Amino acid sequence: MNFKELLIEQRIKEAAYLLEKTNLSIDTVFHAVGYENSSHFYAKFKQIYGIGPREYRNNSVNISQDKP
Repeated sequence: MNFKELLIEQRIKEAAYLLEKTNLSIDTVFHAVGYENSSHFYAKFKQIYGIGPREYRNNSVNISQDKP
């Protein structure tokens, strides 16, 4: 993995964390992790996680609600 790929992966992981742990809008999250273009952010997020950021957040919320 080269530096650029590592940086992208770290940004997307940080975005996933923010989506799980905060109520920040998706627009705010992708800007916070260094993306200016939502299309690129969505594409990279889906490439890494297999789902889009909105679905990821919804799944995270449903999982946390299921925990006792």
